[in-house]
Amino acid sequence: MALKWFNRMNDADCVPDEVTYSSMIDVYGAAGLTEEALELYERLRRRGWNPDQVTFGTIANVYAKVGDYKAIERLFWDMKELGVRPNVVVYNTYILALSKAGKPSLAMDALCQMEDSGIKPTTVTLSILIEMYSKLGAVDDAFAVFKQMQQEGLNCDRIVYNSLISACAENSLVKEAEDVLVEMEETGHAPDEATYRCMISAYATRGMVEEARRFLDRLLKEGYKPNVQVYSSLVRACKQARQYDKVPLYFEEMIINGCKPDQRLCGMLLGCLSTCEDKNLQDGILGCLQWTSITLHDIAKRLLAKDTDGPWLTKQIKAALDEMPEDSHRAFCNTLIDMCMSLGYTEGSHQILGIGVTLGMYENIQVRSDLEWRLNLRGLSLSAAQCAVEGWVSSLTLALKEGEHMPRHFIVETGGSKRRVADQIKLSETIPSLLKKLDAPFEEDLEAGAFVATASAVKSWLESRNVSI
Repeated sequence: MALKWFNRMNDADCVPDEVTYSSMIDVYGAAGLTEEALELYERLRRRGWNPDQVTFGTIANVYAKVGDYKAIERLFWDMKELGVRPNVVVYNTYILALSKAGKPSLAMDALCQMEDSGIKPTTVTLSILIEMYSKLGAVDDAFAVFKQMQQEGLNCDRIVYNSLISACAENSLVKEAEDVLVEMEETGHAPDEATYRCMISAYATRGMVEEARRFLDRLLKEGYKPNVQVYSSLVRACKQARQYDKVPLYFEEMIINGCKPDQRLCGMLLGCLSTCEDKNLQDGILGCLQWTSITLHDIAKRLLAKDTDGPWLTKQIKAALDEMPEDSHRAFCNTLIDMCMSLGYTEGSHQILGIGVTLGMYENIQVRSDLEWRLNLRGLSLSAAQCAVEGWVSSLTLALKEGEHMPRHFIVETGGSKRRVADQIKLSETIPSLLKKLDAPFEEDLEAGAFVATASAVKSWLESRNVSI
C-alpha cells in the first residue's frame, strides 16, 4: 500500500519531501527491496539531499541486510560531512554487519569507537557481540564481553541472558548454560520460551535426554507451545544417547501437538538411522520418515540395504529436493553422504556427491588454473569432504597418467572457522589426519585456512602410490 501511495504522489505531480523519502527507504528495506532502497538513497544524495539521523539508521540497516559493512563505514563519512552525529542504532547496525561478516576485531574496534564518542552500549549491542563470538566458537570471549559490560554498569536483560545460553548450547557447554540460567533467575529475570528452547538444545548436544525432557515439561507447564525445533533437539538427544526407541514416541507427540516436520527434523531422523543397528528400531524411525515423506523413506530404506543404482537415486534425490527449500539442498545431500559413510556404504556416498555436483549443489569443488589446482571443501560435512578428497586424488592420478600439464601449486581449502558443536567437527582439524593417512605432502597454511603442496611434491607422491605412467 505504501508503494501504491508513493507512485500515486508521482502521478499527481506531488513532490515528495524529506519525510516521504525517508519513509520510502524504510518501506523498501522492510519489504526486502534492498536494491531499490539503496538506489533511492544514492539518487537523493547526488541531488544534494541531507538525511537526518533516523534516515541514516534506516539506510545502515538496509546495508547490513545485504552484508555490506564497508558501505556503512562510508555512511559514517557522510554523516560527518553533514554534521550528523551517529546514534546507538547506527553503531549497533554497524557492529551487527561486522559480526555477520566474521570480523570480530573490527566489531570490537567499532565498540571502542562507539564508547569514545560518548554513546553507551545497550543490551542489543551486547547480544550482537555474544552471538558473533558464539558463531566463531569463542564463547570465552562472549563471557568476557558480558562480564566487562556488567562491570561498566549495564543491566543485562532476558534477551542478553538468552543469547548467552544460546551461545553455550551451540558450543555444547551444558554446565555453563546452567550457570547462566541460575544467574538469570537470581537477577529477577524469569525464563521464557526462548530460554527453555535453548536449554533443551544444550542438553541435546550431550545426549542428556532426561534433562531435555524436563525442560520440555517446564515449557509446557508455563503454557508455551513446543515447535518442531524443540522436537528436533529431542531426537538429536536420543541419537547422541543411542536411545532410538524414544524417537517414534517424541515424533508422535510432536504430531499430536500440531508441529509439522521440517528438513532439520528429517536430517535428524536420517542421522539416527545411520547409527542405529537394530532392525526393529530402524523400522520405527523409518515409520517417522514415511509419515513425513515417502520419497525420503524410500531413499533411506535403499541406503540401509546398500542397494542403489545411479539413475534411480538421482531421480529420487531430485524428487526429495523438490519438496524442500533451495537453501537446504546442500545440507540434505551432506546428511545423506554422512549416512552412507556411517553405514560403510562408500559407493553410495560417492554417488550422492556426484549427484550433488551434477545438480549444482557443490559448485567449484575442483577448480583448475594454469598456476594452481584447488579443492574447495568449505561448506561440506566431514564425510562429504572425505569423499571429495578421495575423488580429487583419483582425478589427480588420472591427470598424471594422461600426461596433463601440472600447475605450480595444489591447494586444499578447508576454511578457518572455529565454530564447533558436539557432533560437528571442524574440517581444518580433521582433514590433516586424512591427508596424513594418504601420506599426502600438503602443509597447513593457517592464515589462508588451507593446505598447500608443490607440483613436484604431488607428482612424487602420486608416483609413490604405484601409479602406472
